[in-house]
Amino acid sequence: MKSLKVSVNNRQSEIAAVQNGTVSVIVTAINSVDKQDLRLDLSGLDAENNKFKWLDEDLTIGDKIIIEVVENVEVSNPHHQSKLKPDATILDGKMRAYHILKTELEAEGLI
Repeated sequence: MKSLKVSVNNRQSEIAAVQNGTVSVIVTAINSVDKQDLRLDLSGLDAENNKFKWLDEDLTIGDKIIIEVVENVEVSNPHHQSKLKPDATILDGKMRAYHILKTELEAEGLI
């Protein structure tokens, strides 16, 4: 099974894979008037809407992230697992987009 091996600042790597699902590495840099944020997220979702989280941490300037694609290795145990409700996912995405757009429009003085 194809897996993602992720390490931050040469700490022990987390190896993530999901049978019948997806795994994502998301690095987020928010630079807005109201918020400055750097985050790393390593998570997955299987076909039965089980959500897995291996990494969810703040980043700082100078952090080094290494992502390696590996196969047929032992997967790390997720630090968090929950059942995701599909309707909640859609609503959550819409609310995030709304708040980002609202902040941008307010900063431009349009609302």
